Amino acid sequence: MTGGVFRGRRRRLLLLAALVVALLVLFDALSGALSLVPDGWLRTAVLVVGGPGLVLAAPVSLVAAFRFRGRAEVTEGVVETCSDAFDEYDLTIRFTDLDARERVFTAHSNLRRPPGRRVRVMYDARDPSDARLYAHPVTEIAAAVLMFAMGVVMCFLLWGGHLSG
Repeated sequence: MTGGVFRGRRRRLLLLAALVVALLVLFDALSGALSLVPDGWLRTAVLVVGGPGLVLAAPVSLVAAFRFRGRAEVTEGVVETCSDAFDEYDLTIRFTDLDARERVFTAHSNLRRPPGRRVRVMYDARDPSDARLYAHPVTEIAAAVLMFAMGVVMCFLLWGGHLSG
């Protein structure tokens, strides 16, 4: 029993450490990327729109993802094709809905999946044409947290000098 609790705590600490490292890398990357944007109105516009925009978009995207998840059915699909699209892959996936109708949709993925591979699919039972690759809820939460963090960093880069008195 104690070993399981210890492993759970260690896992949470490792996840927290990974989040801190990710935020530091994000801050460094944003600082470096902003150095490419010329000083003046363009840099200010990027920060004014981007920072608050990401801070507001993060919870909206998370709520939308969980609303979809709440009404979604999960089933198994089969990858029919996988084509390169710059830094991601376009997957054509076939699945069968609750009405036993075959459905096909295209998903974008960072992972290559060969044709014939079985994958989990989520789809809206009321509108089976709204289908997505299954994503673990933690993935969606992490994406929203990173989006929010990026917005906070951008806001800090814009207003940080005004906060230090």
